Amino acid sequence: MPANAIALLKVGEETANLPQSLDNIVAIYEEDLNNMLNNLSKIIEPVMLVFIGGIIVVIAIGVF
Repeated sequence: MPANAIALLKVGEETANLPQSLDNIVAIYEEDLNNMLNNLSKIIEPVMLVFIGGIIVVIAIGVF
C-alpha cells in the first residue's frame, strides 16, 4: 500500500473515524483511476482514427 494510504488509515484509527478514512482513500483512488482512463481514451482515439483511415485507404486502393 502507498504511504499516504497507510497514513490516512493510521489517522482514521487514532481518531476512531476509520470508515471516513477508508471512504477518503477510495475517493482518491477512484479519481486517479478516472484520470488515467480519460488520458488513455484521449490517446487511443487518434490512433484508432488513423488505423481505421488506413484500412479504408487499403480497401479503396484494392477496389481501383
